[in-house]
Amino acid sequence: MMDLEAEIDGLSNEVRNFINEIRECIRSIRNVMASLDEIKGMLNRGEISKETYLTLRNEYRMKMIPYIEAYLGLRDKMEGYRDRLNLALTRIRLELRDLRKEMLLMDEKRARFDLRRRQERIVQDLLSELESLRKELDLSMELMMLEEYLNFLKENPDRVPKDRLYKYRDFINELLNRWSNEKIKLTERLEGLERKVSEINDEIRLNEIRFSLGEYDHGTYNERRIALEGQLNDVQNRIQQIQRTIEETDMRILRCSSLLEELGA
Repeated sequence: MMDLEAEIDGLSNEVRNFINEIRECIRSIRNVMASLDEIKGMLNRGEISKETYLTLRNEYRMKMIPYIEAYLGLRDKMEGYRDRLNLALTRIRLELRDLRKEMLLMDEKRARFDLRRRQERIVQDLLSELESLRKELDLSMELMMLEEYLNFLKENPDRVPKDRLYKYRDFINELLNRWSNEKIKLTERLEGLERKVSEINDEIRLNEIRFSLGEYDHGTYNERRIALEGQLNDVQNRIQQIQRTIEETDMRILRCSSLLEELGA
């Protein structure tokens, strides 16, 4: 049984080091993307010229490519660690099942039972941490990152990793599945907001009717009208934002898929 104990201890340390490595990679990607957003804002505010923006954008993009390549490779390794952790977890649970069959646990078996229970929790926690790491970068950022990388490969065909293109196709499919779930939720939210628009419009019409019937004085009518129009504007802005998110994400997924096809995936 010491073999299982040593295996789990070694695997736990290996996974923790991996988690630190991928987190550092994600931090680097976020920093570069923040810089790209910053120079785009500077361009929009007229603080830098388009030529300066394009030069800086290309520099930051080239800086980001190694991080993206590292991140995509680390995501592949993550699957391997998940498989190994799940195998270890199964072995632990099988042994726990056997130990539970003992009506009266001897001290030696009780100690082993307690040890396996602790290891079970450790492995479960590591699996949960790996799962959360898969979503550390939000969907829009992962798509943006992947599109940047695929565009880079298109412009630099000698850098295309032919043996890994299928992995990027799998990545796109994973993101597409995530997006399908998110899109359902966003569509449901849109429907709720559109119902809210209808309700507010009804309130606006009712306010006008009551004013015309003399139930409200001019001050009350204006106060309610301004408040309702403010609510309506807020809801319409949220609708436009969601519609923009849906449209941009759909287009980005389509562009990534098209780029992969051009690259031969």
